[in-house]
Amino acid sequence: MNFNESFDRQEGRLHIVEPLPFGTMFDVVKLLEDETVVRTHSHKLLRTLGNLDVFELITQMDYVLVRQFSDFDAFLDHTVRPYHA
Repeated sequence: MNFNESFDRQEGRLHIVEPLPFGTMFDVVKLLEDETVVRTHSHKLLRTLGNLDVFELITQMDYVLVRQFSDFDAFLDHTVRPYHA
């Protein structure tokens, strides 16, 4: 079964949120977990979805999410410790 055959033709919407592989937060987290290859590949795949006979791109939005932490410990609590508890 190929990608087009694996979806049924019902109406619906697909909402995808995928961070871009750049930015200050990405640069810091990259030291712990480098997702450059994965995110680059996922964005390449997302750009091809509209070429398939399955999806129609209705809206694409890019935005910047700013994260601020009171100190380094708060940063660790948010980004590192939840995954290493």
